Amino acid sequence: MKENLKVEIPNMGDADEALRLFRDLKYLNLFADELFVYASDNLVTREPRIISFDELRELAKPREYLDENFKLVETNQPKDGWRLVPDGAIVISQTHENEVPFFYKSGMGSFMVFNPIEKVWIESRFFLTSQFHKILWQRNPQQETIMEKKGRFLHQDWMDKHIEGVLIQSKLNRQPDFCDIDDDYSFAYFNDTSREFRLKPKTIQIGERTIIKPIDVKPERNTKYYFPSLHSFHKYDNYSWQDTDADNRIFNANLCHLTSVDAINHCDALLELMK
Repeated sequence: MKENLKVEIPNMGDADEALRLFRDLKYLNLFADELFVYASDNLVTREPRIISFDELRELAKPREYLDENFKLVETNQPKDGWRLVPDGAIVISQTHENEVPFFYKSGMGSFMVFNPIEKVWIESRFFLTSQFHKILWQRNPQQETIMEKKGRFLHQDWMDKHIEGVLIQSKLNRQPDFCDIDDDYSFAYFNDTSREFRLKPKTIQIGERTIIKPIDVKPERNTKYYFPSLHSFHKYDNYSWQDTDADNRIFNANLCHLTSVDAINHCDALLELMK
């Protein structure tokens, strides 16, 4: 049940705006005198709380809430038990079923957790990982709201794949090797400007070795690709894809890789098979 309120009218003509805002808030009983506009929804408790005009305008603004099923709702009429979504929040999660869930947002390479008592964001000391946190709600990056789009991860598409259970890999831009993204990885990785991602490649068996399967889709023009070279000291060679006859011969021989590491492993498997 809504509380009884009254707002001081600072200027002539403000009464009409105050009455409109109270109607937006679905107050049933409204009246005004020379100094105040009154709004009552509870006839038992007659003493109204005094609020400023700015407070009334804030009350009347639709805000984002999570309902009892953690569905996002925009309204200025939240039901009892609905959670107000703090600005910037992208995830609400809990570590155990009976524990209070917390809102998180992405920070500079880390996560921030919302302190509901002080109503401020503070840096989280814990990794927000799907192994220890049950995600109850995550902001849909495609969802347009009355608020500006906010809370997106830098690599949102890859984060969505990870949450859906798609096998993906990541590496720092200057590192040669990709590593599997598993449940021990912090979600902050998906907001790291120095990281790149890819789908986990399929593998094939050559002798006793398991290697990354050569690509089966021709790369875009000017893409550097790598292939095993048995006579090279480095065990690989590379070209820039121009769709030439030479490019296509290497591709059709199932030798094309997108990293030098994969080409070297392919070469090692072939050399071992010939021993």
